[in-house]
Amino acid sequence: MSPLYRSWLILAAVSAGGLALGVARAQTPAPEAAAPSAAAVPDASSAPGAASAPGAAAPAITSEPDVEVVAFLDPNYGYAASVRYATKVAESEARADVEALARALGYGSPDELRPTDIKGQPRKMQYEADGNGSQIEFRLSEQALDRAQGTFRLEAFISPFRRFRRIDLDFPVGDLNGQRFVYRGPTTFDSRALRLRYHGDGQSHAFRIDVLDRNARRFELPPFALPAAPLDLADDGADRSQQRGGEWWWWLAAAALSAAVTFVMLTWLLSRRARRARRSRPEVRE
Repeated sequence: MSPLYRSWLILAAVSAGGLALGVARAQTPAPEAAAPSAAAVPDASSAPGAASAPGAAAPAITSEPDVEVVAFLDPNYGYAASVRYATKVAESEARADVEALARALGYGSPDELRPTDIKGQPRKMQYEADGNGSQIEFRLSEQALDRAQGTFRLEAFISPFRRFRRIDLDFPVGDLNGQRFVYRGPTTFDSRALRLRYHGDGQSHAFRIDVLDRNARRFELPPFALPAAPLDLADDGADRSQQRGGEWWWWLAAAALSAAVTFVMLTWLLSRRARRARRSRPEVRE
């Protein structure tokens, strides 16, 4: 086998190998990015800087709520509500909490939270205190929740009581105009300032709130439950598909370039051999 023929075979094999590699690489799906394990994701409350600012240390964790807000968001129960404190607080302090709640919920006046009697006439908020704590009673309305969206105005219920370490919220929600309330808000939430856990069983909705930083300006609670996967996951998949498509054309162009180089080299070698053959041919004299 002549050296020229061997060179041609080597170049042809290189070209074919490059083309096959390009097609195989283009058709191979790009590896998906591995999701970090749960152990690798740091808890927001334990991240650096998660502690409260100096002088804002939260009280010790308790197994029982320091304050419990119960609101029957049901027209059949007159939207009756109450705040129960685990310790005795002054009546003025309890009324100030209800006034702060009224402002946070957007009521024009705290008087709008006064309960009504059987005839619908407003009456004074009832305050009681005993050896087991204290309690104040009032009433709310549909303004305390967004029934159409399936959410509660959680931050408005938390902010007036942020000085307490643990806050429990209990919201029994009745039907309105024959429609059942379906909760779509957050079920778990963790930040440097707050920890939230939700439990619901149809018409009863309960929240346990642990306040980690009472001086936080806002708790930044999301209005809706966070999705199980990022919302832009589908877009990322489309982008990866487009990238794989672009990569396919890139490898095809590379294979075509390899074939072109092979053709040029083969042409050059054949031309060089032809010139050598002409030079070595003896001249014929007549």
